[in-house]
Amino acid sequence: MAYTLREHRLLPGTDARSLAARRFRTLYQEFVSDLGGLTVMSMAQCQLARRASTLCAELERQEAMNARGDREFDIKIYGATVDRMNSVFDRLGIKRVPRPVDGPPSLNDISEHLGKQEPPEAAE
Repeated sequence: MAYTLREHRLLPGTDARSLAARRFRTLYQEFVSDLGGLTVMSMAQCQLARRASTLCAELERQEAMNARGDREFDIKIYGATVDRMNSVFDRLGIKRVPRPVDGPPSLNDISEHLGKQEPPEAAE
């Protein structure tokens, strides 16, 4: 039987309208979508998606601290959290799939493209 979870129960005892709760919910929904939806996910996958959401939200909070120059930012804690997040992603089977990227256009490509354009009409 597939695991189902109502959104209002994602973070019981919290204000679901808070910025942190909304960010957690958004991340969780993205992970669930990446994994094919709640109807096909196991309980373990749902729990790992929750952990991944928490870790990602925490990393975003730490990155904001660093950007503000906050003295509480600790690169060692940040690095350990990144490692844990990657471990959860590995367990979930979420992997980065690189997109094919074409190199920059050559001068010949640009010249051919410009040659195909119609010249601008002369002003009267």
